[in-house]
Amino acid sequence: MTAKSRLHVFLRLLTLVMTISTVFQTFAMLKVEIYKNHRIEQTFINDTVPDFDGFALSKYFMPELILPVYSSRQCFNHCAFCTIPGATGGCYRKMPISRVFEIMCRLNEKYGTRVFSFVDETFEGKRMEQLADEINASGKTFFWHGETRFSPTLSTEVFNKIYQSGCRQIQFGLESYNQRVLDLMKKNTRVDWIDRNIHDCLNAGIPVHLFFMIGFPTETKEEALNTLAYTENVLNYSKQVCGVPYSTRGFTNFGLVMGSDVWNHPDKYGVSVMPKSQYEDLRLEVDYVSGTGLTLNEAKSLSDEHHIDFYMQEVINGSDTIDLPQRLHISVTHNFFRKLTTA
Repeated sequence: MTAKSRLHVFLRLLTLVMTISTVFQTFAMLKVEIYKNHRIEQTFINDTVPDFDGFALSKYFMPELILPVYSSRQCFNHCAFCTIPGATGGCYRKMPISRVFEIMCRLNEKYGTRVFSFVDETFEGKRMEQLADEINASGKTFFWHGETRFSPTLSTEVFNKIYQSGCRQIQFGLESYNQRVLDLMKKNTRVDWIDRNIHDCLNAGIPVHLFFMIGFPTETKEEALNTLAYTENVLNYSKQVCGVPYSTRGFTNFGLVMGSDVWNHPDKYGVSVMPKSQYEDLRLEVDYVSGTGLTLNEAKSLSDEHHIDFYMQEVINGSDTIDLPQRLHISVTHNFFRKLTTA
C-alpha cells in the first residue's frame, strides 16, 4: 500500500470516528449527570428516492444487486416485548403504494437493480397486495421480500398475486404458537390465522421465515416445545409437500429490553427486574427473575439445545449444506461441532 493510499484510509477512519463522536455528543455529561436530548415525535415520512451514489455497489458479495426500500415507519401494533414504539419516535405512518412503486422504478432505472428488500417494521398485508397489483399491471420483473403480520385479510388469492409480483420470501413474527402466550404478548394474533396464512403462503410458492422466542414470562416448557415442534413441522411441510426448500426459522430466548411494556410494567408479567451493575449502565437488555414458567437460564438452555439438535439432524439426513443462523453464541457453536465430531 502506498503512502497516499495509507493516508486515504487514515482520513476515512478519522471521518468515521468523528461521526461516531458526534452521535455520542447527544449525551452531555455535566457534574456526573447525564442529559439526553428530547425525542422529536415525527408525523411525516420521507418519500424521496434513496441515493446510493458513492457506495461500491459492485463489490457487495451478492449475485445481483439488492437495495433496501421502505413503505412505512414505526409499527401499528404494540407488542409487550418490543421497543420499536418507544425507540422510533412518532406514530405509524406510511406513504402511498403508488409512490413506493415509483421509487422502485426510479432505483431500477438508475442502478439497474431488480431486487428489493423492504425494511418496514411491518409491511401490512393489504399494502403488499396493493404493491403486487402495481407491479403486475406494469409488467415489470421485480423481486422482493418483506416482513408482515399474520392477518385474516391474507388469502390464497392474495398470496398468489404477491408471488406473481416477484415476492420470494415473507418474514412473519410468529413469537409463539400458543394462544395464551400470544395474548399475553399483546400480539393481536390468532393461531388459526397463523395456520391459514402459512399454508396459503407456502402453497403459493413463497418461502417463509418464522421469528419466535423461548421463555416469554410465564411460558412453560411444554408451550415452548409446542412452538419448536410447530416450526419444525412447517419447515418439513414447506420442503416435502410444497416443494419450497428455502423456508427458515430464527429463534432465541426472550430478552427483557429496557423500554418494552414488560420492562415498564414487570408486575403485570410476573417478573422481577434485576439491578444492573455499575459496569452495565449502557446495556439495554436486563436480567430478570420469573415467578412462573421457564427461568432465564432454562430458556437459554432450551434454545441452545434445539439449535444444536436441529443442525445435527440436518447432518444425519445427509444435507449437502447446513444453513447456520446469522448469529450463534460461541458456546452453541462449540457444542454443535463437538456433537458432530463424536456422532
